[in-house]
Amino acid sequence: MAGVGFAEPSLPTTIMPGQRPFQTHSLDSIFVLAKQHWDNVHFLNVILDELAERTTPAAKERRTEIGERVSALEAARGDGPRSERAGGHGEGAELARLRTEKDAAHDRIVELERILRQAGETIRVLKQDRSAAAIRNGNPIFRRVGLDEACPDFVVKAVRAAYRKTLHPDLRPDHEKAAAEARFKEAESVFDAIYALRNL
Repeated sequence: MAGVGFAEPSLPTTIMPGQRPFQTHSLDSIFVLAKQHWDNVHFLNVILDELAERTTPAAKERRTEIGERVSALEAARGDGPRSERAGGHGEGAELARLRTEKDAAHDRIVELERILRQAGETIRVLKQDRSAAAIRNGNPIFRRVGLDEACPDFVVKAVRAAYRKTLHPDLRPDHEKAAAEARFKEAESVFDAIYALRNL
């Protein structure tokens, strides 16, 4: 209804910044009012300010629809965007923009918190898996020479003999003897510890 002013009984003629004349109205009744005043930019801007206070998806959807209508009306009559107009409603538009940004930031925070919780759960599961693997693999000293803690004694003895044959310094050229001797002694100390554990 073009040219219709603020004829609603509950709506004051002048609205100061920060006032919310439709605060107690339901979203549906606000949208009905907006449709009744679909050509009144000033009225629709007041509705937009109220919808900016509401964070439900339905309120955001209505705000988008009414905002597009206001933009179309302003474009048709050559007005600039709400934030560029002088007066109290420029401040209301800026407040609405800031609230929209705050809503987007809040949604991002919620999403990041969800990702953080998911990452924490993944870390917890990985730690459990690592602990379970350590229990399954038993004493790490066996792994140093490629053995499983549950292997039979004859396997331990056979592997020790193979290490001795492969690493013995006397089987190496002179320039490799020092390094071979160090590896040989390290392997022997590991097998000594395993023999002590097994009472071999």
